[in-house]
Amino acid sequence: MKMILETTLTLAAIASGYLVYKKVKDSNYNSRDPSSYEDKPTEDSSISITKIDDMDLVRAKSLTKDWNDNDFKTLYDIAKRLRMNPADLLLVLTSESGLKPTAVNRRSDGFPIAVGLNQLTSAANSSAKITEDERLEIPTKPVSYQLPLIENFFSSSAWYKSGKSFDHAGAIYEANFAPARMFQRGTDLKTVLYEEAKDGVFYTQNKQLDTAKKGYITVGDLVDYMRRVSKDITYIAGLTRLRSATGKNSLAPQLPLV
Repeated sequence: MKMILETTLTLAAIASGYLVYKKVKDSNYNSRDPSSYEDKPTEDSSISITKIDDMDLVRAKSLTKDWNDNDFKTLYDIAKRLRMNPADLLLVLTSESGLKPTAVNRRSDGFPIAVGLNQLTSAANSSAKITEDERLEIPTKPVSYQLPLIENFFSSSAWYKSGKSFDHAGAIYEANFAPARMFQRGTDLKTVLYEEAKDGVFYTQNKQLDTAKKGYITVGDLVDYMRRVSKDITYIAGLTRLRSATGKNSLAPQLPLV
């Protein structure tokens, strides 16, 4: 299922899994203090937490063979520097590539439109601090090579440079999906990103996100998509390994209830 984005990428396939949602009070997500990104939010957290049980570690490793424990530790450290929840960053990478560093989305003529863990496009080269030749080589590179490029990409965003945090998984996905509009309009769940009447191809090619057929796509729709991806068996395996590698057993994605 192909998407047109401002900078990067495509939808990953949704697999089966299991999770339980916890409802918490509504709040202003943009005002969340980055220093409060602890691995186990309190009962009155402004962010709803998706609780996902660990699977057997052996099985988890078999489903994420391209990653080693140091890679998961690196992802954890990068997410903290970027003012993200590590489980949210892992969720977005799952949606982008299924955690496969070799992932490539090709044009009909075979040209690699989007590559690697975060499906970087040519438009992202400057942010990732790479040349086009280097981008085309990304699928041949290991996770350890690609993670710093992902940090470059997000740290170059106007949102990050303004000192704001990525409050939930949908906000990180928004930074891939519509970075300019994210900076202009914010991450409130009701924020409209694309409208059928005004944004033409951007809405049409991404209308699968508008599951309620409202005629527009909101940040809340991105959160709902992330919630579906959180059921992906690959994500559950990756989260199990992230918890094991870091010793942070309460890590979970932050998915506000729309």
